Amino acid sequence: MTTPQTTPSPIRDDRGTVMMLTLGLVPIIAGLIAVGTDAAVLFTQRRALAADAESAVLAAAQAADLEALYTSRQVDSLPLDCRAARAVVDQRLTKPNLRQQASGVTVADFRCTATSVSLRVRSRVELPFASHFGVDPTVDVATDAAASSPLR
Repeated sequence: MTTPQTTPSPIRDDRGTVMMLTLGLVPIIAGLIAVGTDAAVLFTQRRALAADAESAVLAAAQAADLEALYTSRQVDSLPLDCRAARAVVDQRLTKPNLRQQASGVTVADFRCTATSVSLRVRSRVELPFASHFGVDPTVDVATDAAASSPLR
């Protein structure tokens, strides 16, 4: 009895393919994590800046012009003292900043009328991973806030 001859099948050598996939995916995943971290830092710092601006403008809206309030015969709104409102805004925004990434909080625009206060605040934020991608790691963020006199 003779055995049938078989032709040798080509041997597939799959060793190392998982390692190559892993080596290819690691930089992509690391890049996505870095971009996500930078976006989260930017969003968080902008939200914190908005909270600071809203706090300052609400406190400024309480700065009553007492002379106008006491000398008027009819009180239908709380008249604001714009100089006192600006001083309150400056005091609130120049307090020691607890956030490390944000620096240089400045009031870009301040408007005050007899019954309302509005402002635009800017800050610079340092992104932790942007320099690794050849991007300037310092980004400007800005936000607006407005408040009216509590007595209308």
